[in-house]
Amino acid sequence: MIGSLFISLFYIGKNNIPDDRIIRFTIIFVGTILSALIFSFLIPNCWYANCLSIMNMSCGLAGVYIMTAYEPGELLFQKEAVFLLIFIGQFFDLFDGRAAEQWGSTPKGEYFDDVADGTSFGFTIGVLIFVATNNRIMGLIGGTMHGVCTFYRLIRFIVEKHRAGQTGGALRFDGMPSPAAAIVMGSGSIILSRFGFVGDILIIALATLSSYLQVSWVVYPHLSRAFFAWVPRRMLMAWFVGGTIGGLFFTALRMVWVPVLFIHCISVAYMLTPYLSKVMWLRHPVIIRLLEIFWLRSKDGSRYLNKLEKESKE
Repeated sequence: MIGSLFISLFYIGKNNIPDDRIIRFTIIFVGTILSALIFSFLIPNCWYANCLSIMNMSCGLAGVYIMTAYEPGELLFQKEAVFLLIFIGQFFDLFDGRAAEQWGSTPKGEYFDDVADGTSFGFTIGVLIFVATNNRIMGLIGGTMHGVCTFYRLIRFIVEKHRAGQTGGALRFDGMPSPAAAIVMGSGSIILSRFGFVGDILIIALATLSSYLQVSWVVYPHLSRAFFAWVPRRMLMAWFVGGTIGGLFFTALRMVWVPVLFIHCISVAYMLTPYLSKVMWLRHPVIIRLLEIFWLRSKDGSRYLNKLEKESKE
């Protein structure tokens, strides 16, 4: 479904691009993903996570290709197509950690995962920031700042994890996770690029805040383990299907900025989570009860919350 959204975005947004160029790119991209899937059936289980990391990195490299292979104006939704690729890469990054926990990984698997994350969430988003800004100097500063802080954040996470002797997935992160920063900056750059020089200033301001939060020690919850675990799988599937259909609908109307703005608002809300949690009225028992009813807390959610509470006591 996400693949159909990407292809429709590509075709509706094409301006003067011959069909053969679009078909060639689509075949290469889809072929890479399918090759990794087929390869995953022919290798030991410990390579499953690495295959997902390869798919994630392929999305990032495909995004760089789109931004360098097509001239400005050739593809009307160029930035949106790149952002969608990074969004697809987020799913691969989500499941490669789960695959590593389920089937294990190679000795250097976590380093390969960092290379993939750095490529997609650091380098590609940095290039997107550069392309989105009208002032190239400001774009270079913002893109470089984001890329450097992303790589530093990934390296620090591995170092601290080994130092603490931690095994398995984490429920909390020190500093905003790089995938969240990529979504914030990718969607923010697309939305703010519509406002000219003022938009460039806002992009730099957002990149500065996002980069600072990445390298800070502000505690962030793991979105999948500490939040989505509350939500039943049927509801997650309903959100996924509804979001994809909504994306296809607005793409057909050439109003791609609507779903991008929606994703940006959600990502900014997550970015401000550590500070919103300190607002007193949000911690009122009535509000908490309403949230529990809305999210329909599941057994998995209770298990992760109990584990989080136990870790905090230790």
